[in-house]
This record gives sequence, C-alpha cells and structure tokens, in this order.
Amino acid sequence: MSSVEVGLRDGRVLAPISDGTAGQWDVRAGRRVGPTLIKPSSVTFGAGSTYCYDPTQTRIVRINFLSPTSQRLDLYSAGDGDLLTSFAKSSGTDMQVKSNVCFSADGRRLIAHRPGTTNVTAWTLPEYTAPPDQVPALVRLLTGTGVDPLGEFVPLAGDALCTEPETYRRAFRAWNGLPD
Repeated sequence: MSSVEVGLRDGRVLAPISDGTAGQWDVRAGRRVGPTLIKPSSVTFGAGSTYCYDPTQTRIVRINFLSPTSQRLDLYSAGDGDLLTSFAKSSGTDMQVKSNVCFSADGRRLIAHRPGTTNVTAWTLPEYTAPPDQVPALVRLLTGTGVDPLGEFVPLAGDALCTEPETYRRAFRAWNGLPD
C-alpha cells in the first residue's frame, strides 16, 4: 500500500486497497469495515489522495491529482460507497504541493487549500430539497434507466415519458424548485 493521508472517523481510517479501490478500516479491530469506494475509471487511488469525512460522518471526500495542474474531488456516501458527485479543478500553475481538503462546519461546502499559499477553492455541494417521493421518477428521468422485476437496471422504455408524463413533469419541476 502506498503512503496516503487518511480520514479518521470513530476509530476508522480510509485507505487505498491494491485493486484500485479504497476502503474503511477499523483500527481497533484491525479489519475492513463499511463499503468499498469504487474509483471512477479516470483516476487512481493512492499516493496523492487525501480523504476526509463530513461533519455528520455520512459522506467522504477524496481529492486526487490527475496531472501537475489538475485535481479532482469525488464525494462518496460513507454508508454505501456510492459516488455522489465529482468536482474538477484545473489551473495554469503547478499543483504538485498536495492540497488539503475538508468540509465546511455545516457540511454544505468542500474547501481545498494548498499549504504555504493563500490558494483556496470552495465548492458548494448540490442539495435536493424536493419531496422524497419524487426521487425514483427523477432518477429514471436523469439516468434513462429503470428497474426490472428482478431488481436489475435496464434502459428506460422508449415510451415511458409518453405513458407517464405527469410523473416525470412533477419530478422535474420539484427538482428545479418550481411549483407543481
């Protein structure tokens, strides 16, 4: 395993695994716990990565260098390991000095800082404030996938938007904060 800074949480650390994923480890028990964080195909976990839990310890952020002038932040669910969103940062300056990353106290922003500089970048995290019952239709609408009777993901039927227009209209309007 390569050298890596780890995020601490209730006796847990986040660390890279040799297969290109990252996992949570219980320091006291000396074993792996929690979900595996699957890396996006364009990045690798390991040296240069920094991990951090959010204040509620329900999300994990990982920052990784893609090139000398580009870095990427990936936000994961600590509960199931799902990749929630990604942010990229590019600059014309050499970013070989590793940035520190943390959450704001309210958990609504990610903040990256290059030690020894005044360079700070902040990202506001997206919030979903619409009714929870709109989530399944919105996910189908945005991803173009549905679920078959066996629970497998399948392409959304071509006529789905035509056969259930009100369902998708309500979900889209709720997502955009528009009245129904």
